Amino acid sequence: MMKIKNNYNECLTNIVCSIRKYFCLEYHHKSIDYIDKILET
Repeated sequence: MMKIKNNYNECLTNIVCSIRKYFCLEYHHKSIDYIDKILET
């Protein structure tokens, strides 16, 4: 049986934080750098 570990640095919560960061809203978790760069362009 293969165990799968959660990736808490690139999950849906982090994507939402990137979007909130783009709109200058408060966020409490780490955003995703490459999503941030996409949103900046």
